[in-house]
Amino acid sequence: MHIIQVCQRFYYGGGQERHVLHISKNLAKRGHKVTIVTSEIGASSEFRKTLKLEGVRVKKLPAIELDEPANQILFPTLLSYLVKEDFDLIHAHGALTQAAQASFVGARFKKKPHVFTPHYHPWNAFDNPKIRLIRRYMERTTMVPVIQWNQATITVSDYEKEILCEKYPFLKAQKIHVVPNGVDVTFIDNVVPRRDVRKKFKIPENRRYVLFFGSTTDLRKGIDRAINSFSLVVKKVPNAHLVILGAHTDTSPMIEHMLTDLRLEGKVTACGYVSDKEKVAFLRMADVLISPTIYEAFGIVLAEAMYTKVPVVATHRGGIPYVLEHGKHGYLVGSYKSVHAFAKYTIRLLKDETLREQLGQAGHERVVKKFQWPHITDKIERLYETVSG
Repeated sequence: MHIIQVCQRFYYGGGQERHVLHISKNLAKRGHKVTIVTSEIGASSEFRKTLKLEGVRVKKLPAIELDEPANQILFPTLLSYLVKEDFDLIHAHGALTQAAQASFVGARFKKKPHVFTPHYHPWNAFDNPKIRLIRRYMERTTMVPVIQWNQATITVSDYEKEILCEKYPFLKAQKIHVVPNGVDVTFIDNVVPRRDVRKKFKIPENRRYVLFFGSTTDLRKGIDRAINSFSLVVKKVPNAHLVILGAHTDTSPMIEHMLTDLRLEGKVTACGYVSDKEKVAFLRMADVLISPTIYEAFGIVLAEAMYTKVPVVATHRGGIPYVLEHGKHGYLVGSYKSVHAFAKYTIRLLKDETLREQLGQAGHERVVKKFQWPHITDKIERLYETVSG
């Protein structure tokens, strides 16, 4: 089967792109021909150096990135490309994107099945009033034909399925299939020594490490809330150290100002972009991962932390409760704004090694049981076969 995966960007290393990456690699291993169609607005050279795609073709098309609405990329030639291409099925990724709309039209024109994974973030998961207004309008207009008339919609959690069925009453529940994101468990084998990353990024030794993943270009992840919360943690756990991983965090004036205002110099290290091998070393070094995000459809980095036996403190919103259970694999905080609650649970974990080990082991077992890519690819492959007749 020739399967075309369509997504706006590839490869920046975000959750949606890792989803596309691992589906494509696993399908290719099973003998399918897989083409990822994406924009030329691509990743940094650092990402491209670390990316390996065996048996998968990546086709980059000319594109225009829009400032309004945010996170929108236009593909002027996507539809004409799909019309000329020979394929058996299109799988589009990303809610409210022109790429999903064009791929849907292309599949209809060629009379081929179209599968859609929204990786859905509702309009009220954004703070900016203008973005909220635009996304709310688009949810009621541009997303409707794609989700109503395609052959199947995949959600990455039960919560995402529930919210889509509530938002679009015309949807038949049996047309929506819950297939979670996964963890590439082989990533744990690709690691550099922890002492090497400590030396490279000038991280002090013998600390209790709190890890945060998120970029300054996407404040929904909560980098400001993570720092504010940590300022409370360090008062109770003086040897705690916050490690921030994410593009541009090492050169961010916002972070520098916050560290100065909160008197956290020497207590926080902002590392910027790190390779996958370095990321594993950080996960192995971490005592707790904190994620005060506004919303996640799933949260792959949370599952990766769990696999490496790191307990998680995250927001109780979106698909996150589908990934981990409160008190069993970590802790869930009711409001992303509640920095005191994030601090309370982080302090509890840092002070109790037995509790960390208990929750970490339970999280590892959950990922092994539910979130491995070969099992997930089984479900997606069966769905492709079903909609292809």
